[in-house]
Amino acid sequence: MPKLCESCAHFSDDVATICPACGAALRPNEARPPSGWGGGGVAARLFGSPLGLVVVFVVILAVAWAVGDWMTAAANSGQGADTAGRIRAGMHISEVGRVLDDGPAPRPSYPRPRDWFPADEFGDGTINYEGDGVKLTIEFVGGYVTAVEEAPSSLGPGPHSYKMVVRQR
Repeated sequence: MPKLCESCAHFSDDVATICPACGAALRPNEARPPSGWGGGGVAARLFGSPLGLVVVFVVILAVAWAVGDWMTAAANSGQGADTAGRIRAGMHISEVGRVLDDGPAPRPSYPRPRDWFPADEFGDGTINYEGDGVKLTIEFVGGYVTAVEEAPSSLGPGPHSYKMVVRQR
């Protein structure tokens, strides 16, 4: 029967009563010999080593990131279409107006925000838009989009503010 040294934790399979490693007295051991990291269950081995703690920490971070990403996607799934993704460089500002204001005409009829972007506009300027959970800054030259900057917004679905600054050529 294997014997365990209490001072150095060395297992000895012989019939000796003294530990060959440190010279201390041996006692019979009913437990199985250690495997891998010194015996015990998986949790004891995992939490007992620094590398195991790092692995547990990384797994917890990955799970938290995945759950957060899933929650963000679930929260944004009810919002409208991807407004910023549909506005591209090279579009005329009248097309941008149709993208930003694609809802039905209001009752009674009055000018809609999309009417503020005329088809015959060829000036230079900036459009600032906020709504649908996004803030957009759209730069245009000669009536055509040259740059689109996007930032998150806490405002919900629908347009909330437009500002168009045009500098005539």
